[in-house]
Amino acid sequence: MTHSSPSLTDTKRTRRLKDKLTRQTVRLGGVMVFVTLLLLFFYLLTVVIPLFYQASVTVSERFSISSPGTPRFIGTDNRNQLVYGLDETGVLTVARRPSQSSAPKEAALSAQAKTVLQRSLSSISRPAMSWAQGTAPVVAVERVPGQIDVWQLSFRNHYQDSHTVIPQLSPMSAFGGSVTMDPEGQSLDKLALAIPDSLHGQPTAPVLVAATADNQLVIYRGRHRASLPLNAPVSELALSADGQRLFVRQHHILSVWQLTNEESVKRERLNLSNVNASPVITMRLLAGGRSLMLQHQNGDLTQWFDVIKSGEPSLTKVRTFRPVQGQK
Repeated sequence: MTHSSPSLTDTKRTRRLKDKLTRQTVRLGGVMVFVTLLLLFFYLLTVVIPLFYQASVTVSERFSISSPGTPRFIGTDNRNQLVYGLDETGVLTVARRPSQSSAPKEAALSAQAKTVLQRSLSSISRPAMSWAQGTAPVVAVERVPGQIDVWQLSFRNHYQDSHTVIPQLSPMSAFGGSVTMDPEGQSLDKLALAIPDSLHGQPTAPVLVAATADNQLVIYRGRHRASLPLNAPVSELALSADGQRLFVRQHHILSVWQLTNEESVKRERLNLSNVNASPVITMRLLAGGRSLMLQHQNGDLTQWFDVIKSGEPSLTKVRTFRPVQGQK
């Protein structure tokens, strides 16, 4: 009769233990992969489900700032500490958001933001103005009739407290001082501003476009000014972020201009009343400047962007958003 030696028996036990541990590890790995896939599925489900619900907006915070007029442009810094607004009289106000507290909701509705910077950028009562959003927003305001000042609002950390943000307003050096859009000193009706990003590492000149009281379209790029006659007053201007496409609305007529360093060419002219019977009351470019949104008097929103037709881009209506019945 044969007997296994103690060393051989120990080796078998060790092997069985290793085999069992390996099987359990592989099994646990398989289970964890399955759990990970389930978690990924549920995450995607939570992201997709809201797409099937109607959009809604909920007020999470409300406070007021001391501004002499109705704000035309508003925004916040990247850290959400400061809010800023440029009102219809050309006054820029920067205020610090009130701190979140356990105060009653009624008191929170009347909270007042503390003003940290306020400056009047114009000497006229209703100046033309435009705004280019960004990390350091840029604002163009008609200081005196026919002349534009361009300012940059930047935010920096306090040197003693890195958690405190301080606003700083300074003239934008790219324009080299005030820009004369109308040498005759007439007030400007509309103004549009674009601060393009650098192209292929090369700096790109900012662009200012204004509509004057005598129906002139003035385009200022790279310290060169060009004036083009128009046949009717301008209702609205919209300039793409790259400064290459200009949208000019004259009541129900929409003109698309292609702007380059060498020339400005009217690319196409559209009669909006042939597309939607309801008059247009305002237009805005979406972020990126590719889509143009038109708001109509009946509450409709129409979206437009360039579509290639016969080898050339053509501004085309792609969809219409209608308000919920009973809401406009």
